[in-house]
Amino acid sequence: MISLNDLKKRHEAIYGGESRIFSAPGRVNLIGEHTDYNDGFVLPMAIDRRTYVSVSAGKDRIIRCRSTGFDGEVRVDLNQPIAPGSDWGNHVRGVAANLVKEEYELVGANILIDGEVPLGAGLSSSAALEVAIGYGLLQLADEPVDPVDLAVICQRAEQEFTGTQCGIMDQYIACLGIADHAS
Repeated sequence: MISLNDLKKRHEAIYGGESRIFSAPGRVNLIGEHTDYNDGFVLPMAIDRRTYVSVSAGKDRIIRCRSTGFDGEVRVDLNQPIAPGSDWGNHVRGVAANLVKEEYELVGANILIDGEVPLGAGLSSSAALEVAIGYGLLQLADEPVDPVDLAVICQRAEQEFTGTQCGIMDQYIACLGIADHAS
């Protein structure tokens, strides 16, 4: 994880222009692992590890996204139907597609991703990424959103674009988790 100041500087070196930082936490689940997608009970809580996105306005209706942890740039043309690809960018594509499906008026964006939530460690790095991307895109477009609605949109994005049949727990905590509280 690079510092937030360095993330902004790196973003501005790649894309130019002033950027804003958005983030969402990872989570642990105290009880009920693998039960939320079967309508069971869970007791998750947000952790102090977060995924950060540095976001600036684009010049057109294209989302351009890079990650400090992966090679290449993901491009999402908001004027075209958005379909899954074969890389880490499916989280970005899925969130954008589902926000458009819900009739949010997105604008082009430049995004650089970095984070502290370890990938593949069961701490919901994908949900943290989706929620941070969602908040960044919506704020850039000056579109208000209810956190519960964003959680549902991000859950659907993960299901439809990555094939993960997840429940709502991960995205819900990434949107609504409160520091030092189990929910």
